[in-house]
Amino acid sequence: MRRLTPRRLLVLALLLLTLPVAPARADGRGTVAVAPGTAAPGATTTVTGSGWPAGTLLTVLLCGQNAVSGTDSCANTAERAVTTAPNGTFTVKLPVVAPPKPCPCVIRTTSVTGADLTVDTPFPVLGVAEVPIVPTPAKLLALTAELDGGNGPMNWFGAPAHRVLRVLVANLGSTAVQNPVFRLGVWHSVFAPGWQDYQWTGTIAPGVRQEIDVPVDLPFAAHGGYSIELAYAGRQLATRQAELPRPWGVALFWALLYVVVPVGLFRTGLYLLDRRRPRAVPAEPGPPTLDLPWFAPGTVLLPVHPTSSKGT
Repeated sequence: MRRLTPRRLLVLALLLLTLPVAPARADGRGTVAVAPGTAAPGATTTVTGSGWPAGTLLTVLLCGQNAVSGTDSCANTAERAVTTAPNGTFTVKLPVVAPPKPCPCVIRTTSVTGADLTVDTPFPVLGVAEVPIVPTPAKLLALTAELDGGNGPMNWFGAPAHRVLRVLVANLGSTAVQNPVFRLGVWHSVFAPGWQDYQWTGTIAPGVRQEIDVPVDLPFAAHGGYSIELAYAGRQLATRQAELPRPWGVALFWALLYVVVPVGLFRTGLYLLDRRRPRAVPAEPGPPTLDLPWFAPGTVLLPVHPTSSKGT
């Protein structure tokens, strides 16, 4: 067996530097590879990807501490943006800069448009100290929040309204969050909020963004301003306002009811009175009368003699 002389060790190290890092998969849909797989600050590495959605805008940057605290641990000044090709591939050159936090370091590729995809590729930075990551509790931070949904024809007649609270959260801790239970509060005007639990099924890894869709059910005939709040671990994440129109169909229904019911009662009363009223008995017909011709007073009636039909 040959001995590993310093020269041979140097050649072996150079060969290892030129080998690309094994591709990492982005949520089962895209992969990322880095070549060379390690470098010192001031060098440049090539980041390539495949299997990503076409036309997706991506950001690529180098982060320390495995990006468990988000972009605060990344070299944001050296960030690069790239758009995937129609076949889902991309290539971008990333300058190697010492991140603001020590290694272990990763190259984070995150989608800006389209589906929320993030992949971290290990990338040791030569000359940067490596400090073990201190486990910290999971901490969710809301990045964006919006309220979706509208009213339909049935809501005009007071049917309960439905909305969806979409919140994009990021895990700033170093531990994953599994099946988190959120608290959803809904209140109107100065009334106390009504709280209910909502459990989201899934895992939010450290430094990963995740969209949480929480269904919001509003009461019957709800109108005016409603406040909607989402909380986690006793801390408020997001608050949004919903302005609902007045259900005029309910007022129209009661107005028609106040008109139709009295009219119906009045007609029913007339019908009952008509049923209780005694019926007139028709008189029996008398002897027939003979209608005689009219003669003026003083007229003498002469007897009528029948004429004989015999001849003389």
